[in-house]
Amino acid sequence: MHANILVESAGGYRFAHDLIRRSLDDALTAERRKLLHRRLAGAMDSHDAPAADVARHLEAGGRRSEAIRHRIRAADAAARMYALAEALVQYDAAISDGASGIEAFRIQSQRIDICRNLGDDSGRQAALA
Repeated sequence: MHANILVESAGGYRFAHDLIRRSLDDALTAERRKLLHRRLAGAMDSHDAPAADVARHLEAGGRRSEAIRHRIRAADAAARMYALAEALVQYDAAISDGASGIEAFRIQSQRIDICRNLGDDSGRQAALA
């Protein structure tokens, strides 16, 4: 007998219905949920999952500082594809995760270039500040 809780999808498996996922998620303690997110991030990272997805799980797992490098990778990849708005979102998330020092300088430098290319003077000025 098959319960059909999981179904195969292009990227692997997913819950057959969002209510199943939410019910299981609601049954977890906060610490258990964080642990699962950290384990998911590790497994996804070792299987070359999209960097933004790995970062999201690290953040949910309480590892914001570890998520920074994945956010930067996601931003750099988006910028290479000329998905400039997405690159800005990822760079902003890296800053929110606590990027500092030379890492923050590099992010702001990239943001300045992207805003210049988008003709976004206010965004460029914000990055300069």
